[in-house]
Amino acid sequence: MKNMRNTFKTALLIFSFLLSQTQKRKLHVSVLMYHGVEDSGWKYSVRADDFKKQLRYIVEHYEVVPLRDIVAYVREKKELPGNAVALTFDDGYEDFYTNVFPQLRIHNVPATVFLTTNLEKKTKLGNLPRLTWRECKEMYESGLVSFEVHGREHLNLKEISDDDEKIKSEILGCAKDIETNIGAKPRYIAYASGHKNQKVINFVRNNGFEAGFSINEGLIRKVDDSYIIRRTQVDGTMNFLLFKLRLTPAIEYNRRFVDSVRRFLRKY
Repeated sequence: MKNMRNTFKTALLIFSFLLSQTQKRKLHVSVLMYHGVEDSGWKYSVRADDFKKQLRYIVEHYEVVPLRDIVAYVREKKELPGNAVALTFDDGYEDFYTNVFPQLRIHNVPATVFLTTNLEKKTKLGNLPRLTWRECKEMYESGLVSFEVHGREHLNLKEISDDDEKIKSEILGCAKDIETNIGAKPRYIAYASGHKNQKVINFVRNNGFEAGFSINEGLIRKVDDSYIIRRTQVDGTMNFLLFKLRLTPAIEYNRRFVDSVRRFLRKY
């Protein structure tokens, strides 16, 4: 079943890629969203060897930029090369320290961890070991890794958006945890599991955050709303060809097609 699903996704993306080549727009500015990088077989984890292969490909064919450059680009404060990519990792797993950080040092490329600051194991976070504050501090001091807000408990922000105390604790409490333990004030948030509404976005904006990141897939444009910046997921269900295609405009044509099918199915 997994192979059939991959084959269908790959065929659809190849078709989308060919369609995208008829368009003049050639910018490929992306933010990639990883979770685990380890070999447990969890759906949202990429095998360590696969990640090495993916990172080599990115370094050879794209320019890896810090997340702050993506935000500046969206806000029309900075130009980017048409092949810019930023790397983000959600939740904060121990495997980032053991499997990702060494690769970042080898290739001298930056990455951002959107950190859930309750560092205990959680079933909903794959039940994987989490980072320690010592490891976070070490990686931050390397100059390659930044840490941003993902909530204290990975709560559904949409569900708690009417509860002032809960949303303050979840978002501002997370930011305070990071600043206290690492010494850097977070400026961005990734909405846990993509859950947000206008109240959440307003809260984030009104409390000094410069950007918010979603789980909606697609390439990045200057005209995008800086509080719902797209990210393209990378997980263990994808073969290497699928990974490469998802860095191209094919991801947008594919998303439009899938969205159209969903709208049609809801209607009928």
